[in-house]
Amino acid sequence: MQCRPGSAQADDSLVSQTSRIAEYQAYLAMKSAQGDEQAKETAQGFSALSTTQKSRFLDLLEDRSLMTKFFETAESAAAVAGTTPAVMAGGDVVVERESAGAVVLGVNRAVT
Repeated sequence: MQCRPGSAQADDSLVSQTSRIAEYQAYLAMKSAQGDEQAKETAQGFSALSTTQKSRFLDLLEDRSLMTKFFETAESAAAVAGTTPAVMAGGDVVVERESAGAVVLGVNRAVT
């Protein structure tokens, strides 16, 4: 079944995406208020994304197989050694190690 603009299904999808984004932003705000610096940094980056990019970010974050691959890659010998970053999800996700040893999940802002 196709979803045409102006249809109830299109409207429901838009509301669902808006709600999903708002829920994630509320979660980050709560964690930030509790002193979680990583949540604060994530909230700042997330707020700079377009609505389309926010939806894509959440899609990637909620993709169990991608997250499994992310954690496996982050714990691999290459990641620990700090060698070449791993690129996933068609270049939308990059796994690399910072100098302090923390693993970084980067989402390409060029996502459309």
